[in-house]
Formats: sequence, structure tokens, C-alpha cells
Amino acid sequence: MGSQSKNRKSQCKPRSNVPHARSSSDKESSMWHTRAPSKKTNRPEVNKIDKFSWLLYIAVSVVLGTITFYYYQKYKNEVSVQTPLPSPKIIADNLTSAAVTPERFWGTYRPQNYFGMKTRSIQSAVVGLMWFTQSTVQGLPNIRHWCNQEDKLPRYTWLAHDGTHFGEQEIMDQTFILRTGFVKRSGGEHGGDWTASIRALPYGKKEDTNKKLLVSLLFYVALDGQGFIKEKLNKHGQMIGILF
Repeated sequence: MGSQSKNRKSQCKPRSNVPHARSSSDKESSMWHTRAPSKKTNRPEVNKIDKFSWLLYIAVSVVLGTITFYYYQKYKNEVSVQTPLPSPKIIADNLTSAAVTPERFWGTYRPQNYFGMKTRSIQSAVVGLMWFTQSTVQGLPNIRHWCNQEDKLPRYTWLAHDGTHFGEQEIMDQTFILRTGFVKRSGGEHGGDWTASIRALPYGKKEDTNKKLLVSLLFYVALDGQGFIKEKLNKHGQMIGILF
């Protein structure tokens, strides 16, 4: 028994406190077994699927909304009942023609001009006035035609106007006054006849009124659209009317 215990003691070696050194092959094998396998992510493919789903959702929504709106409008038009009011029209279809209201066919319907006349029809002849003062200084004359604040006229206004038969206007320029007027006479198939008068009167200081002043007045006739204008002459060759 004593010899067996000795042999056992000799076989049992004391443990050392020094850590056991590992070989490089052991380290590699342990690292290989402990490392978790990498997972491949499919993020680009997922993003593509999400974008496609959104585009498909938007397209379907637009199509369904369009179809719904179409059938709603169709239903509303079929169901709604449109009953005209059983009363005469306030404004007739041909109210502006010379046959219905001849006294208002011609008039001063050119508010953008200092003086102008035209009819109430779509294709109308227009009549207007232009003027300028002759000057010895070379250059373009300052023509008055359109109502413009840059002309610096002291005043221009209608003194009297009944809207149908007559009107009188005063235009005050720098050194003279223009007085325009018109009178209409009913009759015929084209709204009757009318006559316009234009007078120029000097005003201002006495020394200015004594000076010679040359003013050119241009009374013109034109068309709003396409067409032609032809004068009407009497047997003496004098113009008594205009055809258009």
C-alpha cells in the first residue's frame, strides 16, 4: 500500500501558475471556430422594391381618382336639370346693331384717345384726331393722340355729353385750347349721320397770344380689322362720305 501511494504521488504533478502558451495553429483554429458567419444584406434590392411599390401606389391612385372624377361629372350632368328662366332677356342678342338701337350705334367709344368716334359693331371704322405744334427746331414733333400723362396737358374733359346725340369737349394744351364737338342725326340703316367740329383758340399771356402759332390737325379714318375704305364724292369731286 505504501508503494502504491508513492507511485500515485509521483504521477500527480503540481500545476504551474504560468499560463500555457498556445501555438499559432491553435489560435487560428480557435478563431476560425468562434467567428460567426457573415450574413449578406440585400439593401439595394429592398430599396428598389420600396420605390417601385410607391410608384405603383401613386399611379393606381391617379387612375382611380381620374375615373371617379369622370363618372361623378357624368352623373352630375345627367341628374342636374337646367331650366331656363321664363322671362325676356335683359340684353338682346343684336342690341348693339344699328337696326335695334340706331341712336347709340355711333358714339365716342374710344376712351383711350383725346377725341375719337366708332360704332358698336365688332368690325367698325374708327375716327380720331391727332395734332402737333409746328416748330423751327429740327426733330420729331410731339404728336398728341393717345391720352398720355407725359403730354402734361393742364386739362382735357367733356363739358357736355348726353351719350347719344351730342357732346362738347375742351382740351387745354400748353399755348392753345382745342374744342371738339359732335352732333348726330337719326335716320338710315347705319345709325344715322354725325358731324364733328374742331376749333383751336390761343390762350395764355398776351405776349404769347400775339405770337404766330402754327398747329397741324390730323383727322383720320381707319379700320379696327381687315377691310377697305373708300371715299364717296359728289359731282364736284368733294368728299361727302366714307364707305367701308
